[in-house]
Amino acid sequence: MKTALRFGSFFLLVLVAACVPSVQNTVEITPPKETLIVEATVNAPLTEGMTEQELKNMSYISPNNGILVQLVEGVYADESMTLTLLPQVAIGDLNGDAIDDAAVLLAENEGGTGTFVSLVVIASRDGTFDQVGTSIIDDRPEIESLTIQEGTIRLNALVHSLNDAMVSPTEKVSFTYRLLENNLTMMRRTSTLQGGMERLIIIEKPQHGSEVSGTFRIAGSMPVAPFENNLSLTILDQAGAELYRGGFMVNSEDMGEPAVFDNEITLPVIPSGTWVKLELTDISMADGSVISMESVLVKIK
Repeated sequence: MKTALRFGSFFLLVLVAACVPSVQNTVEITPPKETLIVEATVNAPLTEGMTEQELKNMSYISPNNGILVQLVEGVYADESMTLTLLPQVAIGDLNGDAIDDAAVLLAENEGGTGTFVSLVVIASRDGTFDQVGTSIIDDRPEIESLTIQEGTIRLNALVHSLNDAMVSPTEKVSFTYRLLENNLTMMRRTSTLQGGMERLIIIEKPQHGSEVSGTFRIAGSMPVAPFENNLSLTILDQAGAELYRGGFMVNSEDMGEPAVFDNEITLPVIPSGTWVKLELTDISMADGSVISMESVLVKIK
């Protein structure tokens, strides 16, 4: 009788155990929610854009040598050159894809006294980040600020004018850049010389983003007239190919006085729907450098 009871109790325990869910099996099941979190983390760097720490430890094509170098905490050095990331860094969207790009300044020294500083842009493209543009600023400039605002890069600095000692730049300049078809393009340059004389060009017509036909007018003003009242007009496509170049006269009562302009321009044959850059430049007669420049993007009707 006792043997039968023991056997019956054992059978009952086995039956109850079979009905209880296994705790071990439940733990091994991976919830779908955790899998999605892991995938989002993997894709986060491109979605979030560039960071200053990433910029300090990535590879760059050196602006002067054209060789690929790897920065470590913002510095690369070998027996022939050093490349240093300057502290001024700007982060923001430059190509309209809602991913943060970056504008940085690289200082390159090849063993002499000169240290050439260049603006370099890192932008998102085809699921990765690429170095898409470089513009040399000066030998040992004094950088005041570097920002990205509304898709444009703004750089303020002191650079060397014609008679400056290399240790003391005095020309205050302001640059504005855009990415046009992933090409770094200067849109504006202004300068202020010793004594506070500001050199700039203001284009009032046509306005940025407007449409123009084969013949149209370019109107605006300058606080200081250029040498012999002459500017240079250049028309380029968004890739930087030159479509037209010629002289452009302004009107001023005397040398060094304010100037105005309102000239009729006939475009070369350009396909309808093409975006072009209209660029007016004040060029120094002393050394051929750019004193000031202003441009607008317009669409051909």
